[in-house]
Amino acid sequence: MINVSLYRSDSAKAQPELILVQSDPDKLAAAGKWIRSGESRALPPAESISKIYGLQFQYPTKTSTESVDYILLTDDKSSYYLKQVEPRQIADLDSFDSEDKESILEKAGKEGWFSVSSPEFFN
Repeated sequence: MINVSLYRSDSAKAQPELILVQSDPDKLAAAGKWIRSGESRALPPAESISKIYGLQFQYPTKTSTESVDYILLTDDKSSYYLKQVEPRQIADLDSFDSEDKESILEKAGKEGWFSVSSPEFFN
């Protein structure tokens, strides 16, 4: 299962806000390939970031569920950037506005980002 959350400035809810839970087996298989398809890339400047997503991939084990977290960015050129992060690196905020981008990126770390294609499992 994939939980997709988005930092939204037009919402009164805590951020990031859950916008999609994906459980379709075909889309999950495609998403697994998608995460491994990226090329190492420098992080674009914060002012060019248009959206910031939190992705949580959940994998069932024999006794529980394991989670792997990512931050996905899209910039003003519709390019996507992905980074695996620890859950504590996804900033929980009471609200979100454009000035929060820099602190979110700082918390996630500016190294270790990958350029990826548009995620097909969003549909």
